[in-house]
Amino acid sequence: MSKTILDMVKESPDYQRALDMAPKADRARIEANADQLASVMQNLAEQLRKVAEDPEAREKMRDALKGKLTGASRGS
Repeated sequence: MSKTILDMVKESPDYQRALDMAPKADRARIEANADQLASVMQNLAEQLRKVAEDPEAREKMRDALKGKLTGASRGS
């Protein structure tokens, strides 16, 4: 069975250190944030996989990124 993103987040030394150092009252919030972060990362991975599999979607993504990068370099 492969690890999920949440498993990897929770096994991270930084996550463990934050949990160990946090007051008990904050631990539930930290765990909820890890769950939310893992969910966002999983959704992003799924969207990127879909884009990678669809040539038209890849072209749209490329165009969108070019526009954002060009706009950012001009200070937009």
